[in-house]
Amino acid sequence: SNLRPDKSLSKILEFFKDHVILTESFFLTEMDSRIQIANSLEDITDLSWSDQLYFYAAPIATRHPEAMEATRHFARGCPKNLVEIPRELLSRTKKGPPRNDRDIQRLESLHKILECYVWLSQKIGEEVFVDVELARGTMESISVLIMQGLTLLTKSTKSRMKAGEKRRQRQQQKQVSQNGGGKAKEKKYTIKQQDGKKKKRK
Repeated sequence: SNLRPDKSLSKILEFFKDHVILTESFFLTEMDSRIQIANSLEDITDLSWSDQLYFYAAPIATRHPEAMEATRHFARGCPKNLVEIPRELLSRTKKGPPRNDRDIQRLESLHKILECYVWLSQKIGEEVFVDVELARGTMESISVLIMQGLTLLTKSTKSRMKAGEKRRQRQQQKQVSQNGGGKAKEKKYTIKQQDGKKKKRK
């Protein structure tokens, strides 16, 4: 596993994708995202072949640049047998429950990064991924924060809906009142006209 192939892992995967022949009962899953992971790790030349394969199979959110950068950070630490979680990532859990959708997405992104960290620790070893207990505890805290945030956002949405409904009701009442006043004036004007006609007849 310490011997590197003549070609990079990403090139091997691309060759496999282009030339593999499958029956109708089988298909390739997430091949493009796996090639993307292999490409992102190509410049980390001291990463062992076996570790590359673990990263290739890891649950990495390839659509999130932050998750991909965290993956590179983890990979750079593997040859040194020390992979720590960047403390700046963990600071966002200290801000309390999320107040909007963007805050929730940031916490969800962090949860995915930590999930990948824990997965890699199970494959490569907790003696290398030394923050695994911290990762597990933070993931639990994130789940609680997200639930609290969703509760707050739901209450806020309901309050806005109630306020909007009250405004619509006041507008409708105002329109009804205005229309009713106009009809009353028109009725008075008609009565005056009739009275004027009666006086002329006399």
